[in-house]
Amino acid sequence: MNTEPAAARSATRWPLIQTSVTIAMFLLVIGAAASIAVALSGWGDLCQETNSAFDGGCALIDWETDYKELQDALETLVVTEDTTLSRDISGNITINADNTTLDCEGHEVTGLTGAGIRIRAHNVTVKNCVVTGFDDGILLLGATESTIVDNTATGNRIGYRISGSRRNRFTGNIAKLNYEGIYLEASHANVLEDNTTIGGRSGMSVDLSNDNTLENNTVSGATTGIHLRRGSGNVVAGNTISVTLRYGGKAIKVDSPSVHENLFDANEVSRP
Repeated sequence: MNTEPAAARSATRWPLIQTSVTIAMFLLVIGAAASIAVALSGWGDLCQETNSAFDGGCALIDWETDYKELQDALETLVVTEDTTLSRDISGNITINADNTTLDCEGHEVTGLTGAGIRIRAHNVTVKNCVVTGFDDGILLLGATESTIVDNTATGNRIGYRISGSRRNRFTGNIAKLNYEGIYLEASHANVLEDNTTIGGRSGMSVDLSNDNTLENNTVSGATTGIHLRRGSGNVVAGNTISVTLRYGGKAIKVDSPSVHENLFDANEVSRP
């Protein structure tokens, strides 16, 4: 018969229980770590097999390090005179000089953030550029009397953003699969004609902007074709608009009463 007091027996067993739990948890952690190591090893083997079969394209990624390396690898080109690109640009282009022309000759401008091509000057021409991967593909910021012609903006948050700018002309440009195709804010007396937007939330948006002309453009695949948020005296005429039926698609959306004295004329509307 065990004559040891109950309190003493309990005090003796508790350290043993703690030790057993600690050992069990340690084994679980070791097992989990081993499983992760095996999984990573397997992923590494799979990457090697994939790279062998498909000539690269698979890697274990350190997102923080790799993203910083990508940012560090980007360049900034400052245009101060007439410039014709002879190669693709990985990074941003800034134009602050008046009376200059940038001709990309079909070369790509690619990046991660900010504006692909930023224009803050008078009488600038930007043409034949392909801009991808930015917050704003081509940004006019306080620009005047400039011409944006025959460019393509794809995969940006906003393809073409016109902010605080006046009397500029956009013609023959393509905005494809951006969240917003062409976006005017606090900008007046600009002309947008013969441009094409494909996909996105809206093809063209006008906000706090007056006396702009949107004419003979083709807008397709967007949830909203042309969106007038706030402004007056704008002309929307001769555009061809085809919107998606998803999410209550609208060819032309007007936010009344913030929009007044605008002219809508001879726009062709369809839903595929």
